[in-house]
Amino acid sequence: MSNKLNVIQVYQTDPSLNDQGGGIRYVCNLTTNLLKRNIGITFLGVGKKNYSDRELNFIKVDSSVRGYLSFGIKLFKYSLNRTLLLGKVVHVHRLYYGLPFSLFSWFTGCKVICTLHGRTFEVFKDKNSTIASKLVFPLFYFIEYLSLRLVDEVIPVSQDVIDSFIEKYPSLESKIAVIDNIIPSMLNLSDFNELPSKEDSLRELGLSTDFRYLCFIGRFAKVKDIPFIINLVNENKCYFSKNSIKVILCGHGEDFEEVKLSINQLGLNVFFHLTGVVESAEIKHVYNSSELTLICSKHEAGPTVLIESIAANTPVVSNDVGEVKEVLSAGRVGVLTDKTTESYFYAIKTVLEQDNFFDLNTGIKITNSRGSESITDKYIEKYMGLFKK
Repeated sequence: MSNKLNVIQVYQTDPSLNDQGGGIRYVCNLTTNLLKRNIGITFLGVGKKNYSDRELNFIKVDSSVRGYLSFGIKLFKYSLNRTLLLGKVVHVHRLYYGLPFSLFSWFTGCKVICTLHGRTFEVFKDKNSTIASKLVFPLFYFIEYLSLRLVDEVIPVSQDVIDSFIEKYPSLESKIAVIDNIIPSMLNLSDFNELPSKEDSLRELGLSTDFRYLCFIGRFAKVKDIPFIINLVNENKCYFSKNSIKVILCGHGEDFEEVKLSINQLGLNVFFHLTGVVESAEIKHVYNSSELTLICSKHEAGPTVLIESIAANTPVVSNDVGEVKEVLSAGRVGVLTDKTTESYFYAIKTVLEQDNFFDLNTGIKITNSRGSESITDKYIEKYMGLFKK
């Protein structure tokens, strides 16, 4: 067994691509920073083909990012590969993907760690009927419960995640509720070190300086509740028109066409600008062009956009999801509000109509604690500790 630390990352993405989504950016940032420390990485992911790039060895498990079940089943092929796994840490980012490796770790000699990014099974419930959910949930519950019991360690990203898992699996509270194990959303600080002027960012995105912008950044999926933003604008379009306000919708996903259609049918095209996918390094231009960032998710773990927006000195208006309440309580970096269009409208006006709303010093304190370097240090400490138990 080599003394060098080797980590196997398991996630449905290819770390060489600039994909959208907080979870993807989290995994890719972690992978990049581990590689900078000369830690060997094997990445079991989704892509077109296998490849190697210095310390990174990418293995294509599947070709579709939507094939959750297919990806999970195919992982069993690798979970029995003792040559691949001996003496290595397998880091999964969906709990059930840890099950194949945990079941056979006695044979392969690997250790399994899982980052709990959010409330599980919620996406399935959003996409399927209540009847389908009731039929599938018992099986999913069993798989998740078994996975939780067998993985060597779990790393929640927020207290909200801890609470949701304890509610489902109270008998495993001692394993889940280890507060010292919380490792929150990370941020690549270098992306936000030198912010361009607002005019330069607007020019970069092809936006007019005649308008003020609000932004939404994320996956176009049911959980993000983009229809809530559309309804918010529709109910207050006189205010948006009078004050020359538009909303930037940045991202892509399975609901992209549905969102476009809804905006068209309501005649709201003049109030929205859809950018599609923006590369991670260019995300700062979206925040920097905006007066505030909107978060209205049904549930979240972090979310990543919360910390990114604060790093770009852009206030956040959000409902109480994930760690939002905890972060926004630190000072004037945003407004926590109820999930009603009336409450959001009032919060938006509070930010827009108040000079110098954002507290720069508080923002700096928050973002410095989330730098990818310090978060990576915490993970390395966890990895090393697994083999000392």
